Amino acid sequence: MVTLTTTAIRERDWTLVTCRLTNQRDDPRLVTVAIPQSEATPPDQPSGTLRVRVPADATVGTGFKTPAPPDSEPLATVERETPVSETVDPARLLDALGGSRPPRRALVGPESPPDSVAPEWLS
Repeated sequence: MVTLTTTAIRERDWTLVTCRLTNQRDDPRLVTVAIPQSEATPPDQPSGTLRVRVPADATVGTGFKTPAPPDSEPLATVERETPVSETVDPARLLDALGGSRPPRRALVGPESPPDSVAPEWLS
């Protein structure tokens, strides 16, 4: 079971919410935290949710801001928790990283003559 503890403070027109997720199980969990206020802005997450990986027997922190007053309850709830594997699949990890393309100048160098030929994949 993953428990959620929140604290909130009001700064100007926003409520800043800090969340502590504690996993009491022996396996890691992927937790989806629902944020009732549609105008809440968690960083890099779909609107209205936070997805957080919580290791086994551990506590992690996250947070968001919302225009809702700090006394509106609840500011966040655990919507879903699912077990996740501890092992990392290298192929999946590489797919998640996406493509990488270093700048041509980093490989050819600024002192290279203008007629230098870089490998085709750098063009």
